[in-house]
Amino acid sequence: MISLADIALVLAASSLTVIAAFALVRFTAPSPQQKGGSKRLESGEIYFTFNADRCTDASQSALELVNKTSPDDVTLGNVKSALASRFDSLPALLNEARNATVKVDEILPSSVSHDSARLHVILEDNRSRFYVCDNAIPNLADRHRAMTGRAHRELTFESLNKLPHPVWIASLESELIWANEAYKMLGSPQSPEAPVFEFDTIKAMQNSGDRVSLMHPRKNGQTHWFDVSMFELEYDSYFNYAINVDGLIAAEVAQRKFVQTLAKTFAQLSIGLAIFDRDRRLVLFNPALVDLTALPAHFLSAQPNLQSFFDQLRENRIMPEPKDYASWRSQIADLVVKSVGGNYQETWSLPSGLTYRVSGRPHPDGAIALLIEDITAEITLTRRFKGQIELSNTALETLKSAVVIFGPDGSVVFWNSTFKTLFNISDSASTAEHTVPQFLQSCRQKFEACEGLEALQSALRKLHGSSSTDGSLKLRNGEALTFQLRTHDGTSAIVTFNTVSSAARKTQPKLAPAG
Repeated sequence: MISLADIALVLAASSLTVIAAFALVRFTAPSPQQKGGSKRLESGEIYFTFNADRCTDASQSALELVNKTSPDDVTLGNVKSALASRFDSLPALLNEARNATVKVDEILPSSVSHDSARLHVILEDNRSRFYVCDNAIPNLADRHRAMTGRAHRELTFESLNKLPHPVWIASLESELIWANEAYKMLGSPQSPEAPVFEFDTIKAMQNSGDRVSLMHPRKNGQTHWFDVSMFELEYDSYFNYAINVDGLIAAEVAQRKFVQTLAKTFAQLSIGLAIFDRDRRLVLFNPALVDLTALPAHFLSAQPNLQSFFDQLRENRIMPEPKDYASWRSQIADLVVKSVGGNYQETWSLPSGLTYRVSGRPHPDGAIALLIEDITAEITLTRRFKGQIELSNTALETLKSAVVIFGPDGSVVFWNSTFKTLFNISDSASTAEHTVPQFLQSCRQKFEACEGLEALQSALRKLHGSSSTDGSLKLRNGEALTFQLRTHDGTSAIVTFNTVSSAARKTQPKLAPAG
């Protein structure tokens, strides 16, 4: 009687026989293009056939591998990119065979560990054939990994398709392998295979990339600007991406126009202007700076640094000579610090007799602006005015009459020594400490009450708009005085005190000589 164990043994042996027979058929199955016939491979096999650069035949699995629906859409670049990741010697073989005239018939092993697959490559008479021989029977784990990888790849490409920036993968020969929708939108409808961007690959592989312009064929020929970058992938393929920089270009153009406008405005200024950037190099100057400093235009155009700029000023004797070089360096450092804070201002008296006002002001982005102004005329006028005032004061000091002058705010701006003696004011007293109310109080103490005193008090209390006033006063000791109050522009007042004897001498007529 046959036991359950015997039945199981028979079934196991039968299964092994079936598997062995299937494996034998797989190992002995002819290649797609064997000389003995043109038998088509199984639907799961991968093969491509090319006539020149045109794909004439491809299996369904091969089309899925390159993500195409028809052999007409397949290029050699697609095949090389798809197979090189598994057979890394394929690109080198194609490069060697590019100029070869003999037939190439090579079987390339897989570069993946524990992978028994082989790639059969035949190149002959401008025809090429690629097919993958893989005798391993995939299990459920392999299929799961394949499906998972496909899902991840589809997710990756879907994400790249939704990017607003053009992204594409190209071969070593610049043949397009894959591109996202943003790239395709920029391509010409008449020639979709033509490259969209023409750029310098060496610059593109650097950090800054290569900036190129592109006329958009679908937007009325508008010109757009892109920064194109690329980096090398494995198997002689390159990943490229372009970022639209229209906004940056517009900002640069606006900034350039603004700088040009400022330069034209600065050119009309009589004040010398020098702007140093954050690295303290001269980036902008106007013609007035050349006129004021006598520095050569070619020297300024070479963008000297701040130290070289001031060294040249010192050699041209356009600034005060420092005591020593150490203090000179310290002075320049102090200039930078104060200019950043907006507090630097100095007056330079030059050996030539000119006087310059030098100011430092902060500028955006860490820069500083240096302003040089010729104030020689202003200084000369100020000195002349000051000399005239000193001369007038000297003249008033020589008078025997007591004189006091009140300013618009009612404070004393001048008194002579006779006035200070009359009112017992010490020589160390300051005029700024005395005002009209204090003066009137002193008058009430100094003079007896009379009509003249009331007229003087009334005129000083209503200084603005008051008219000239004359009158007589009497000191507490009985001495008589006269006063005159004269207004200037209705805001200032000059009060003069004279003794009666002095006034009489001024009005007494001269006697005619005896005849």
